[in-house]
Order: sequence, then structure tokens, then C-alpha cells
Amino acid sequence: MSWGKHDGIKINDINVMVVIASDTLASGERDLKEDLSSGIIIEELKNMKITKIRKIYSSDDKDELSGILDNAIKTKIELIIISGGTGLSNRDNSFEVLNAKCEKIMMGFGEEFRRKSIEEIGYKGMMSRASAGITEKSVIFSLPGSKNAVRLGMKIISEIINHIIEIMGDN
Repeated sequence: MSWGKHDGIKINDINVMVVIASDTLASGERDLKEDLSSGIIIEELKNMKITKIRKIYSSDDKDELSGILDNAIKTKIELIIISGGTGLSNRDNSFEVLNAKCEKIMMGFGEEFRRKSIEEIGYKGMMSRASAGITEKSVIFSLPGSKNAVRLGMKIISEIINHIIEIMGDN
């Protein structure tokens, strides 16, 4: 990986998709007003001067989530942030879907997320399967659905996204 100057795409030019992976929100079983995570993500993106943001709700179904990511990648969405589906239940599939799509996994993102989570909530933080990777011209992050986890994930993302986008623009 090069750490020098890059002349790739600029952060405020990117297209972003926020995917909320939740069976109950996607089905209408829960009111969309109960979705507090996407508001935090979008607010943090706007703080980074990112304005081209689209939000979508997906069930936790592997095929549905995979199809949404395929479409986002095909339509040249540079940044995809998934919230939800990172736990250990049978319906938590964000980790598997992200890993199936990505050509390169950013191991350090998940490692740092879990390290910081353990500092905040104790060893339960090890159960998170937060992850990140790149495919073609998209970078994908997968965060847990809780407000605190989203805040933590977005803090980490905000520190690294400029460099990732610049490198991807050079490819």
C-alpha cells in the first residue's frame, strides 16, 4: 500500500449508499421512525462534506442483501455502509455477504472496532463481526445496528475514508 500523495477521486464527489439490514424495519413490522442508526450515519457523512447519500432498507436475507450490494457496485456507488446483521444469530448475514463481495478485506477495521468496543462494553465487544473491504470501485463497511456501535464505526470510518477513496481513485 502506498502512503504517498494521491490524486484520485475527492471525498465530497463520492456516491454513498446506507443499507439498514433489519427484518423488522424492512418488513414494516417496526416503524421507520425507530431507525436511529441511519440518522447517525447520514449526519456523520454530512459532517465529512458528503452529500450524495441514498438510504435503503433490506431484510437480513443473504440473497436480498447480496442483490442490493450487487446493484450498488454496478451503479458505481463508491461507499456502502451497512448497519445491522453483524451479530451471531442465524439471520445476521452482513459479514458473510460483505466477505463474498470484497476482493480485499480490511482486517484492521474490524480489529480496531472490536478493540474499541471491548474498551466501551467489555468482552461482549468480541462478538461483533464488524468488517470492511473493497471490491471494484466500492468500499463497503458493515457496522452493528446499535446507536453506540454506529457512532464508534463512523468515528473510525471518518479517520480513514479520505485515504481509502484517494487510493481507489488511483486504481
